[in-house]
Amino acid sequence: FEMLEVRRLDTMREEFLSEKLFSLFRFLFSKHIPNNYSAAVKNFIKTNYMDPSISVEQIAQDLGLNRSYLSRLFKQEYKCSIQEYLIRTRIAQAITFLNMGHDVQLVSSRVGYTDASNFSKIFKKYTGVSPQKYQNQKNIEKISDE
Repeated sequence: FEMLEVRRLDTMREEFLSEKLFSLFRFLFSKHIPNNYSAAVKNFIKTNYMDPSISVEQIAQDLGLNRSYLSRLFKQEYKCSIQEYLIRTRIAQAITFLNMGHDVQLVSSRVGYTDASNFSKIFKKYTGVSPQKYQNQKNIEKISDE
């Protein structure tokens, strides 16, 4: 409605309209609008976390975006990097498999790690215990519950 005020002006119409247009853009872009690219990244990771070759570069190529731009969008939306989200997803799935009693070596390959020792290091970093120790603790809890 403010832009309609331009009809009353005799001079500086372009400047007035430019200022109002910039105000409108500032308002529109200051709002937090979830983007579909971030959701697509999450979906891609959830369906492909077991692939050891998955990378941020590959995800960006699949979505047809620049890697840096996609990373920035994702971090803005979810407050963590794409790589961090991938690791968290893999660890969550590993916990599920370990709770089912699967061997640590098998679990590491099922969640996208080709090296079981690397998987163990990452698992310990995120959970505070090694996968073997985690599994042993769960087995002890099962026995004590029975």
